[in-house]
Amino acid sequence: MVMRFYMMAVVLSAATLLSGCGLANYQLQQDRQQCTLYGFQPGTDAFAQCMQKTSIERDRMVMMQSVIRPGY
Repeated sequence: MVMRFYMMAVVLSAATLLSGCGLANYQLQQDRQQCTLYGFQPGTDAFAQCMQKTSIERDRMVMMQSVIRPGY
């Protein structure tokens, strides 16, 4: 019984970690696409700056949403 509980905990932990990685990869792909649509070329400093600004802006929006609607 204890072993079964342990295995279930391991499986749920792995699923949680993997789902987080999937979201991060999806966001990275979306950022790359957006910066490319803006006209920046991958591998350039301008593209890297666009990626950084996009990430910072997303983080800022998440923070603002948590202030506006706490608990959601």
